[in-house]
Amino acid sequence: MDIAVQKKNYSFRFPIELMEKLRAIAKRHNRSVNNYLETMIMEEVALIPNETSLTAMEEARTGRNRRNPPLDLSSIEAMEKSMGL
Repeated sequence: MDIAVQKKNYSFRFPIELMEKLRAIAKRHNRSVNNYLETMIMEEVALIPNETSLTAMEEARTGRNRRNPPLDLSSIEAMEKSMGL
């Protein structure tokens, strides 16, 4: 079953030259300008880390939950040995 995504109309103002460029780019991608901009914005928003990612990034930065002793990454064999494999 398809689930419709709710959308709302917004009005934006762009310089004429920019709109001409956007139309040309969208046409090359066989998309409408609206669809092209929506896709580009969604890709940018997807780069914003969520709460889980932020927590993991903080753990990595501070070393919290780090293995003690740390993994030996000098070679695959050394890493496996330090993992107990």
